[in-house]
Amino acid sequence: MIEKNKFETVICNLCGKDDYNVICKSHSKYSRDIFNVVQCKNCGLIYINPRLNTQKSIEGYKEDKKTIEYYNHLWNKRVNEGTFLIKKYLLKNNTGKDLAFLDVGAGTGAMMYSAKKLGFTTIRGFELNTLAAEHGNNRHPYGKISNIDICNSKQVSKVNERFDVILCHHTLEHVYDPDSAIKNMKFLLKERGLLCISVPNTDFFIMQMIKFFRLDSKGVFDPSAHIFHFTSKILDLFLKKHKLKIIVSGPLFKTKGHLNTFSQIFNNKQKKIFLPITCSIITVAQKNTVNNLTKRS
Repeated sequence: MIEKNKFETVICNLCGKDDYNVICKSHSKYSRDIFNVVQCKNCGLIYINPRLNTQKSIEGYKEDKKTIEYYNHLWNKRVNEGTFLIKKYLLKNNTGKDLAFLDVGAGTGAMMYSAKKLGFTTIRGFELNTLAAEHGNNRHPYGKISNIDICNSKQVSKVNERFDVILCHHTLEHVYDPDSAIKNMKFLLKERGLLCISVPNTDFFIMQMIKFFRLDSKGVFDPSAHIFHFTSKILDLFLKKHKLKIIVSGPLFKTKGHLNTFSQIFNNKQKKIFLPITCSIITVAQKNTVNNLTKRS
């Protein structure tokens, strides 16, 4: 039996409209609940509606002991991805010396470990899962991280530090208010600081097939965990809304734990070709960028 107060109905987080089409029904991987995957008629954002209410979601993150096993299993992969992302998109000279780094959705600290290896002077992480943060700070088999804070969006305004680089890797899709999250991350950036966000790609061809047939019987949309679903266009609209200048935007290709843009793999002399068949996308944006800044690629 479904609890009446278990769910909440929301408006579009990007444009604020309350007019949408139901794309498909999606089964939860963790319960018998079935969710609507909807798309805003005005801006095109795809999200779950109704969704688990905020308190139910937070309780799930704080109490999920399997998360530790998940993070430990993916540790090396996350370290490799973090090292690649930081070196490729966020550093000019492959060193983080004299720079401050923040990982939003840090888990047990794998990408903070990447930042440490690259020489960042200040390294912090924000994580909602209490068990993951404590594990990273105190008991991680790869070494203590010690700077993972259990922090939610309401506590961000109390943070005094500002950061040169903020990484948010496969976290924004879990957040109940991406618009406020991006606003808060911008608040924490130094002038000319870089924000790097990577998320699952809703233009991935499996997602397109599911939308076409209007049924997600296998829970690919993962509706109890992935609240929002992004394309490069939608992610860029969120960042531009907060006056952040887009430096890099496009899909990512994953191979053996490393990431490369399709523009670097399929490239002719006339134009760069982006193919919407990869499972992740990335956007790097800068705060208060000067007009003549050389674009990073």
